[in-house]
Amino acid sequence: MNFTSSNAGISSIDNLRIFNFNQGPGANLGFDNLAIVPEPSSFALLAGPALLGAWFFLRRRRQA
Repeated sequence: MNFTSSNAGISSIDNLRIFNFNQGPGANLGFDNLAIVPEPSSFALLAGPALLGAWFFLRRRRQA
C-alpha cells in the first residue's frame, strides 16, 4: 500500500493506491482526491452526550 498526503491533516488524503504485484494486468487499484465528509448522525453521537453532560453538570452545580 502506498499512502501519500499533501500535509499532515487527516481531512486531506491526496492519494490511496493498493498494489497487487505480479497478478496480471489491471490488478492494481487506486483512488484519487479522497475527502472525509462528516455525517449528521456522527455529529449527534458526539454532541448529544456532551450537551447532556453539561446540563447535568450545571444542574448539580446549582443545587450545591
